[in-house]
Amino acid sequence: VMLHGCRQDPDDLAHGTQMDAVAESRGWHALYPAQTRAANFHKCWNWFHPHHQSRERGEPAILAAMTREIMAERDIRSACVGGLSAGAAMALVLGDVHPELFDAVLAHSGVAPGAAQDAGSALAAMKNGPSSAPARPYGPRLMVVQGLDDEVVAARNADAIETACVHDGAGCDGGGEEDGRRVERRELRDADGRLMRLTLRIA
Repeated sequence: VMLHGCRQDPDDLAHGTQMDAVAESRGWHALYPAQTRAANFHKCWNWFHPHHQSRERGEPAILAAMTREIMAERDIRSACVGGLSAGAAMALVLGDVHPELFDAVLAHSGVAPGAAQDAGSALAAMKNGPSSAPARPYGPRLMVVQGLDDEVVAARNADAIETACVHDGAGCDGGGEEDGRRVERRELRDADGRLMRLTLRIA
């Protein structure tokens, strides 16, 4: 499940990520839900509103129902969700409230679950990192990608996501260059060596 950012639509996300080609090469199915201007003028997912932060109502309930419908139609046994910016924040919410449905979450330039309760606190969290984000056990495996020089979503949000989305395990830090960019890499693995959280901070 691929969730676009503000002022985007599914076509923008599909083109930018080339996920259709990846899915075809691996035998996956890609679902691109679309936010409407009627729901949010800028076509952002409403991750920051309490109504859309629970499993029983709002956008998480709608997106989970869409996912289950496609899984049933196509006989799909597992699902992952990823998103960019507002889509990443909603992907993190989905992983939080529907851990039984999503095996893994990818958040690119996202904000931690519970970091905002309205549009004002959402903008503050994006710019400065959240003033608070409740820490709780997080079921799905998690990949966090964040640009260190991002001027829209502050880099400290990656740290806040790690703090809020708690996994048991042992950490390992590293870094280097990938495709000409400096990359800070943090891994967290469980007792069996399974990668539970990967954070990439890219300069």
